[in-house]
Parts: sequence; C-alpha cells; structure tokens
Amino acid sequence: MKANELIKRYAVRERDFRKVNLNEANLREVDLREINLSQAILNLADLTKC
Repeated sequence: MKANELIKRYAVRERDFRKVNLNEANLREVDLREINLSQAILNLADLTKC
C-alpha cells in the first residue's frame, strides 16, 4: 500500500492496518495515533516522528 492511500484511509477513521505491506512507505511526521500495524510489513518504511 502506498503512503498516500494509508493516509486517506486513516483520515476516514480506519485504524486497522494489520498485515498491510508498507514496504518503503514514507510516513514522516504523520500523526498515526491509535493505528494498528501488527504484522505489517515495514521494511525500509520511514516512520520518523509518527
């Protein structure tokens, strides 16, 4: 999943992103409170200041 798709889904109150492939996603400085990323694929994802 691309970062912009995740952000759009998060904006409409979706919080469950279990097992989502976020390989190389750039989510730098995005406020992701209450997000569930358990078992998500986060190789090379940039989650700085999330």
